[in-house]
Amino acid sequence: MENLTGKIEFMLFAEGTKSESLQPFLIDKNGKKIRIYKKNDNPFMNNYFTAFEGKSVCISGEYSNEIFIVDSITDDIVGSAIDEPQTDEVEAVDSEIVSSSDPENSSDE
Repeated sequence: MENLTGKIEFMLFAEGTKSESLQPFLIDKNGKKIRIYKKNDNPFMNNYFTAFEGKSVCISGEYSNEIFIVDSITDDIVGSAIDEPQTDEVEAVDSEIVSSSDPENSSDE
């Protein structure tokens, strides 16, 4: 498994051919353009990457031919997974805040 860091951009690929389309690329800090793909995503739509367009990310995966096959994406700045929901922790903290600030749960009555 390899990690790459950069910004995701959609760029014209195979211009002037039947395969011409906008494809996702990771642009690294040196300006190198790396074509990326997520398994099971439609290779003509690339819906998985649209939410990450223009964002700085760290991607994990492996090269296959000249395409980097992405297993996961992490926010480059925070370093937390941005393609996996982390709502359980937030909900637990929110419920503790509500219960401790709720006047009905107060024992000062």
